[in-house]
Amino acid sequence: MAAMPGAVDCLQRLRSAGFAIAVCSNWGWDLRADLRGTGLVEQIDVFVPSAQAGFRKPHPQVYQSTLARAGFAAEHAVFVGDSLNADVMRPRRVGIRSVWLTKAAVDAYSGPRVVSLAAAAELLAGD
Repeated sequence: MAAMPGAVDCLQRLRSAGFAIAVCSNWGWDLRADLRGTGLVEQIDVFVPSAQAGFRKPHPQVYQSTLARAGFAAEHAVFVGDSLNADVMRPRRVGIRSVWLTKAAVDAYSGPRVVSLAAAAELLAGD
């Protein structure tokens, strides 16, 4: 397993800006172990693989489980991901602000969109 380019820097910047980091993923029980060696584990506060939550994205319960385990209120959370449905539209249905990580041009979508994790950190953490 390898981290996306810029992932470690993005998480470090967000943590420096006061963000707590939770990972919500359609993954098995070994998510934390599988991420060892990527440099990400040290930057993540809460791991919520779908196997542990009992539901897979885009089921609303996986997002609610992540909020509960992380101690976040939906209105104070931001979900960043590359799937328009599972990472952007569905988190919004439970009150989570979301940012789409994509290079695709989709005219029907007018919400926050970034092309890189560096851009996500800039958008969320600012200068």
